[in-house]
Amino acid sequence: MIRVFRRRDVRPGGCCVVALTARQEQTRVVRGENRGRVLTEVEVVRVLSPPLPVELSHGVGLAAGALDVTLPRPEALSWDAVHLVAFVQSTKDQRIVATTRVPISVHAPGSPSIP
Repeated sequence: MIRVFRRRDVRPGGCCVVALTARQEQTRVVRGENRGRVLTEVEVVRVLSPPLPVELSHGVGLAAGALDVTLPRPEALSWDAVHLVAFVQSTKDQRIVATTRVPISVHAPGSPSIP
């Protein structure tokens, strides 16, 4: 379950987007000023949910409870190499009003869970 809390200066109403991110990846650069270097990137978005409408309550999280989101894991990534990242954006002024990152743990082969 992802709990989302809003800032006091933002009115209720928004959308939540959930991303499956690769914790860390490396890219070998073959051209340009970084040619020959290996660049390390973190939290690279691999799968992104569509915006999910939410109503926010005053400082106690999602008014309607938890969100149910299903995201496919890219075959090239193992469950221990990904995080679940969520953010809520105000529908009134498009400000990001809440964010969270949750590690995913695997209790049985192929069965991920969120601690």
